[in-house]
Amino acid sequence: MVSKISGPIPGQSLTDTPKNYPWERPPETAVPEEAIKIHLDHMAKPAFMDSTIFLLEMGLPVEVLTNTTITLAVAEGLHSIDVGLIIAPVIHKEIVSIADMAGIEYEEFFSEEAEEEEVAKARVKAKVMRKLKSIKDKGTKAEVSETIKALSSEQTEEFEEMREEQEPMDSPQPPPQEPQGGMGLMSRGA
Repeated sequence: MVSKISGPIPGQSLTDTPKNYPWERPPETAVPEEAIKIHLDHMAKPAFMDSTIFLLEMGLPVEVLTNTTITLAVAEGLHSIDVGLIIAPVIHKEIVSIADMAGIEYEEFFSEEAEEEEVAKARVKAKVMRKLKSIKDKGTKAEVSETIKALSSEQTEEFEEMREEQEPMDSPQPPPQEPQGGMGLMSRGA
């Protein structure tokens, strides 16, 4: 019996055309100051600024945008990973200054609390979905399939986000007071 091997054979990467990809060639610059200048020139373009502002407004942290910018530059062969690590604080500061000039609120890093909350929500949702699917398999088809669709819809997620944004009431509202000199028999003291 002949088995099919779907993966690459050992040494196959050595038969590719050498220097086929930008990261297989020497970078354009190995000097951090030159890399910073190239990055800052690119970041000053309106297209980069618009994209940066949009992503920061959508909640993407500055740290993620910084790492993505550096990773793309390494993939394009602009500089090495080492130079990227050296210039990362400068790129971070430039992105923060773009956000400050635009007057938008931004997150610098992902908060651990938000990540933990998202993981907890995903776990609860997975448990509910699994339970609903097991109920669906047992026979109650129509309501369960509609519930599954509703739980995974965009409207449900939007509703959850709106509910989270609402501030909880710190203290209960006082009950409405009756007007003085009331109208009923009990208010007359009779």
